[in-house]
Amino acid sequence: MAYKWLFDSSVSMGDPGTGDVRLNNATLSAVTQIAISAKIADVGNPDVSAFIVTWDDSNHSPRGTIVIRLSGTPATFVIYSINGAITDNGIWLQIPVAHVAGNGSLTDTDKVFIHFIRSGDDGTGTGDLLAANNLSDVADVPTARTNLGLGTAAVENVGVADGDVPQMDATGYPAADGSQITGIGGGILVATPGVTEDATEVSTTLTIPEDDTIPQSGEGAAYTQLDTNYTPADASNILIIEVILRMSHSSNAREISALFKDADAGALESALSMALREAEGVVLRHKMVAGTTSAITFKVRYGPSSASGATAHLNSMSGTAKLGGTMKSSMVIKEYTP
Repeated sequence: MAYKWLFDSSVSMGDPGTGDVRLNNATLSAVTQIAISAKIADVGNPDVSAFIVTWDDSNHSPRGTIVIRLSGTPATFVIYSINGAITDNGIWLQIPVAHVAGNGSLTDTDKVFIHFIRSGDDGTGTGDLLAANNLSDVADVPTARTNLGLGTAAVENVGVADGDVPQMDATGYPAADGSQITGIGGGILVATPGVTEDATEVSTTLTIPEDDTIPQSGEGAAYTQLDTNYTPADASNILIIEVILRMSHSSNAREISALFKDADAGALESALSMALREAEGVVLRHKMVAGTTSAITFKVRYGPSSASGATAHLNSMSGTAKLGGTMKSSMVIKEYTP
């Protein structure tokens, strides 16, 4: 809303006369005070002083903005900000201002329209957000986070301490091992697999009984080159141990291989195979609950069947080297969440 006044070119701060407005400097950009009649220049000269005295009510700086525009010539205007308290002198009011912008000039008796724009108050009470508090004064943080569509991770630190959010780098999650990853679905690989490979040509004539008993740690020969130490990340995790043996025999006969743990007497897994003079791949695969976070040693024993005799060979064709050392036996240990 804009009201009409007549411009009075006098620069003295006093009663400008009914319906008039004057400035304290002839140069519009140098004005610091405005004297304005309580009554406007419309028919009947209505008194609008009750409205004018509210122009300084904001506690923000500046308190508001005054736009003075020459009637019929919108390109001639001047804008001031209100930077202090208004003085009410009854029939006229005095307003402290600072120049903001303008164009053109005003002459005595020009008809002008004055428009006021109030500044919003600075927050000072309960529930207000003050810039100086950097959002520490939000009344209900969880509700605000929900309204912003943020999850609980938005307020957690990045790091490796309890409750932190892990941060991925170029290599993945180097700071997080299996013991730190909890509350996720089963079957997740939580540690780098333990891998042992060996191409050593070995052989034995020590037999393993071909009967319905579990192979024992004193039977056959130990294939020590494949011994693998593995430390589980969590005692409740699942270990899968997979052994591939490149086996052959001095004659077309049967061979036995078995997987053992630590000093246990009985085998975890075993296989009976018909080993030809040509090397073949024999697979031992065992699944178990880790049961500890201490190191576990997994071992392999092998030998000809007691019913066959002769000689059992690993990583060769009946004792003859082949393929330049690329015929390898291996043990791979993988750890998964339950």
